[in-house]
Amino acid sequence: MKLEGQAVLALWNDTAVELDEEYNAWHSTEHVPERLTVPGIVRARRYKNADDATYPYFTLYELLDLDVLESAPYRTLIEHPTPWSRRMRTKFTNMKRVPASNRVSQGEPVGERIVTLMCELDAGVSEEELVSYLTATEGVCATHLGKASVETGSIAWRDCAETENEAYVLLVELESGFEKDKECLVVEDRLTKFGAAKNIIVQCYKLLEILNEIK
Repeated sequence: MKLEGQAVLALWNDTAVELDEEYNAWHSTEHVPERLTVPGIVRARRYKNADDATYPYFTLYELLDLDVLESAPYRTLIEHPTPWSRRMRTKFTNMKRVPASNRVSQGEPVGERIVTLMCELDAGVSEEELVSYLTATEGVCATHLGKASVETGSIAWRDCAETENEAYVLLVELESGFEKDKECLVVEDRLTKFGAAKNIIVQCYKLLEILNEIK
């Protein structure tokens, strides 16, 4: 499914194992729906990978633009959490938060699973050609590329001062028939063969649900 809006907020996180059931109840019925009341947050997707001990959950928010993350309604939610949210926040030990401006989004169906990648792209790389190359992979139904924004959030996966290359979040949606347990290897191999990406961090998730803007 092509992304709506001009930006995304990508979040990877864990939670205490004993609170997994409560986390999903909170995240699905309060936290994400609460975010979707903010003007400009148009859609959210929740994913899980139970085999990933560091970042078992991935959430993707589709935004009209990055200014949404500086808006008064959004800041109010951040600064005045509900009691449930305040308690659940203390249970995260690992979290990555990456706001990004959408560069290229191709494909239509919603994938049953998604491969998420953080990477650097060499200067001069054609973003359109990269996304088209990945989308042409058998079993891939959509690919999205976003340029990470340092100004509107932290990029926790590496020290930005170490390199002059741009940081990107790359999302590859997969059809249900894609061979399970090999999706990360296949997508990372395709990205490596393209020859313009480095410092790649890759994770794979199964779609839990899609939630739309609450008006």
